[in-house]
Amino acid sequence: MHLVIYGIHTTTLRLRQPALHQLIQSIRVAAQAAGYEVTPKLVLSPSSADIQTSLKSFEGRIDYSKTGDAEFDSLIHTLNLQELSNLEKHRKAWSMAAAHPDASAWHLVIEDDATPHGAFPMGALQTERDMVPLCAPSQRRTWLSKEAYAIRASAARDLLASTEKIKYNARGHICLWATTHSARVFLPAQRAFVDGSKLGLFPSSIHTFNPLIFNKDYVELMREVEREKTHITLEALKAFEAPLAKLPSPDFMYALGKAYENAGSYERARDLLVGAVQEMARQNGILTTTSEVLTSAMDVYKHLQPDVSECAKTPSRFDLMSPKPKRSDGPPRVAASLAS
Repeated sequence: MHLVIYGIHTTTLRLRQPALHQLIQSIRVAAQAAGYEVTPKLVLSPSSADIQTSLKSFEGRIDYSKTGDAEFDSLIHTLNLQELSNLEKHRKAWSMAAAHPDASAWHLVIEDDATPHGAFPMGALQTERDMVPLCAPSQRRTWLSKEAYAIRASAARDLLASTEKIKYNARGHICLWATTHSARVFLPAQRAFVDGSKLGLFPSSIHTFNPLIFNKDYVELMREVEREKTHITLEALKAFEAPLAKLPSPDFMYALGKAYENAGSYERARDLLVGAVQEMARQNGILTTTSEVLTSAMDVYKHLQPDVSECAKTPSRFDLMSPKPKRSDGPPRVAASLAS
């Protein structure tokens, strides 16, 4: 029995490397104990920089036209470089899986933010089906995350063929295949992995806005903000300072900063939003001109500007009505020296 592990990784995300290597090693030990021959591989390319240099090659492959399926059409959007890089890394893993000489081998694709949720379920690989999602998709047609799944070569070939034309990101294409071929998909009873970027352990390497849908404190914060709307109290917000201290997630910091801004506590909002940008940079998260974390950190300063009336009391040195300095008599010195 063969198990090939493909670690989807972005080399600039150095903070993820130790956890990914440890995870691969723990799966390897468990699989070998169950009688599998294990081969680990890292998939590091193409990077977003690689995609940038070869962007024209994608023009004929991309098709964002609607399908008529509202649920999947909601996933269609213009993919950024990071999303294209992620999709092509998954395709690279599928290509290697499709070329494997053992058609019965399992190919485990895990992203570098996959976080174990209990022991690896080796028993789930006893199925005769071609895909085993390990991220608890349940009966959802569109999964919340795709951090780990196992496939056979036959599924890998199908996925490669179905992504020659690009309509979705990697999650969308994988979900569409799983929905279309549901009879070939085995759903485990329990989740084996959680998306670490949706927990707040890491910032997203793909999205500029990253709601922490698997983080209980974040979900409660959003519920509190939604319930209270415009009159959320500072006392209610202070209850979320302790979880933030334990896990300095830039996405949680951003959400709490926006909540403080809505509550009128602008200095605390500024500290949190600026801190979110700094933490995002430290963890190599995505910071672009469209990043909500960055734009919000700049925007909060509008509440902290000095009173305009005070500024108006100071005359401008460019005011045309101000008295002009007197001109000295006679020609300028330079001109006088030239005349002599």
